[in-house]
Amino acid sequence: MIYLALGANISGPAGPPETTIAAALKRIVQRGGLTLERASRVYRTEPQHVTAQPWFLNQVAAFKPGRDADMTPESLLEVLHAVEMELGRDRTWEIRFGPRSLDLDLLLFDNVVINTPRLTLPHPRMLERAFVLVPLKDIAPDLVLPTGESVQAALAELRYSVHNDVIRQ
Repeated sequence: MIYLALGANISGPAGPPETTIAAALKRIVQRGGLTLERASRVYRTEPQHVTAQPWFLNQVAAFKPGRDADMTPESLLEVLHAVEMELGRDRTWEIRFGPRSLDLDLLLFDNVVINTPRLTLPHPRMLERAFVLVPLKDIAPDLVLPTGESVQAALAELRYSVHNDVIRQ
């Protein structure tokens, strides 16, 4: 199973963040030859690091490669970057952890563990982020990461709160 995190907090070519996230899911399926298995609900989350910006919308989705897909983590990363660009992300001017029309993060690709200059799996900061782990728990409550840690155990290590669709950390 492939798990992706989707986030946005400003409008882009597809429209407001909620529309952009929905458009991204469709484009990932079309461009990547993947099948969408499950998607969490969309959460509103307060910005971290750069706090003077709009709140984010965040979601996690699980995909399976299609029958004809010869997908590798690296080729999927290319697809994700292409979708981000199509939907308005411009990495040349953005501020790290700042506003963006779309952010797609590859969290897990089956049980693959990679650490290259271009890609690290599992995602190196996912265990620090309630806005990733809460929606991941929604769609995969019993998931155990390649490190042997469960999503539930990782969440137990964080200070956060969830009320309705709002995550604070």
